[in-house]
Amino acid sequence: MPKQMRKTYYNRYSLYLRGKRSEIRLSKSVMFMLNNPSYIRFWWDANERAILVSAAQTGEAAAIAIPDTCYLYKNRVRFSNRRFLNCVNILTGWEDNAYHKLSGKFIPDINMVIFRTENAEAEATRND
Repeated sequence: MPKQMRKTYYNRYSLYLRGKRSEIRLSKSVMFMLNNPSYIRFWWDANERAILVSAAQTGEAAAIAIPDTCYLYKNRVRFSNRRFLNCVNILTGWEDNAYHKLSGKFIPDINMVIFRTENAEAEATRND
């Protein structure tokens, strides 16, 4: 990784789950480390109680398209996927309308970013 990129992207991997709006936000650093994919896949690791994010290929099962029209908001890529949020809420026991921020760690060996749900910052009430 180039030296100037290391300062910008190092250890700033964030996943934001916003149930009320069915909104998912990923920090640009996550997308950068995954080589800005057109499709991503979310995985659930039951042992770690963690969400894993990886790049996916067109047509892969459970691949979520990152639309060209998704807009940026303060260094984050925003898109909507109600189905994924429902699954996360069921697996974690979180409230449906809550807002959660998860910090992650990039694992280069498997080209994934892992977000542990036990360290999530929750805000039950948030201005929309």
